[in-house]
Amino acid sequence: MSRTRVLIADDQHGANALAAALRQLDCDVCMVHDGRQAIVAAPTFQPHVAILDVATMPGLDGYDTQLALRRQARSTRTFYAAYTAPCDAAVGDLLCGLGFDYHLRKPGSLDELRALLISAG
Repeated sequence: MSRTRVLIADDQHGANALAAALRQLDCDVCMVHDGRQAIVAAPTFQPHVAILDVATMPGLDGYDTQLALRRQARSTRTFYAAYTAPCDAAVGDLLCGLGFDYHLRKPGSLDELRALLISAG
């Protein structure tokens, strides 16, 4: 069985901890620091899961990055997680309405990451 490939796009230093946690869960990780880098990396890396910061990335935010990745990868199925600061359930509902499959609150514990990976199937 192949390892889950996870693309992380986040310009914050906390993304390093997220990447380390995902590696502990036996995932292959590609970490970039903005939306444009994610769009460039995705065709080669072919992520099963893309975790996108929706608020603070320079250039394209996570929402615009998600739209571009969906257009680019029409033939593949990637599971998109919005990565945000802690917030209420209404924000998570809004993000899912904007096309994200999952809402992950920073910093993302191992239990939350396991739940994300299970949801991504």
